[in-house]
Amino acid sequence: MLLFYMCTACLNYFRTSLMLGSLLCAFITHHTRDAVRRGYWLCPLGHTDRMPQLAYILTTILTPHLLGCLHNVCRSATVLNFLGQYVKLSEGQYRSGSTANYRYMQV
Repeated sequence: MLLFYMCTACLNYFRTSLMLGSLLCAFITHHTRDAVRRGYWLCPLGHTDRMPQLAYILTTILTPHLLGCLHNVCRSATVLNFLGQYVKLSEGQYRSGSTANYRYMQV
């Protein structure tokens, strides 16, 4: 889910990346709440130790901010110029007048 979120943010599908960001935030905070009682469950490794209450509160507060920072990094001009070498978009998909050449979703 994180990889798909980063891809949609980099390609500037704004509505999709906002929806996936909200779902990712809900997913992370939900599993963090469960980790207070049982710990995180990692498939091949089993359960981790229980998470302290303070770590749960900090994770819940910081998760939306960290996802926002990740979204800004994915939409930065440096990342978009790097990805532009590998993902070629037609000129019609770029917003005119923008220095970063963001692709936008036509609805």
